[in-house]
Amino acid sequence: MENSVNIRTATHADLEQIVEVENACFDYDRFSRRQLNYLIAHAQGVCYVAECKERIVGYISLLYRVGLSCIRIYSVAVHPDFRGRHLGTKFVDKAKDYASHNGFHQISLEVKTDNFVAIDLYKKSGFNMVSVLENYYADSSNAFRMKLQF
Repeated sequence: MENSVNIRTATHADLEQIVEVENACFDYDRFSRRQLNYLIAHAQGVCYVAECKERIVGYISLLYRVGLSCIRIYSVAVHPDFRGRHLGTKFVDKAKDYASHNGFHQISLEVKTDNFVAIDLYKKSGFNMVSVLENYYADSSNAFRMKLQF
């Protein structure tokens, strides 16, 4: 099944399924429909989805600021039914590809300090921890800021 997953740019038509993925992945600190619509259609960056048999099973949102050489992985979500199929790696690879093709020399992100699966993925992808952000999330948990230079 992994081979049948396609990563492509998100469109407004994907919004409802992206909302479903967001709600399946997060109990708190999740984006609203309005926020997700903004990330897809209006934010300075790009949003990609993972699609399997016409079903959206994950997304990644990348943001940047004009004049800076850094792009930020703002959010990544993979539906629980599709975890363990290397979609996170595919999303990070897509982010690296986007960054390199658009003149960015650094990718940054924040990740919850107890999200060991994601931390391991980012480390294997070349990211380094640069700081701890205390009380970063709505539940007062901490985050690591991680960066990749290339």
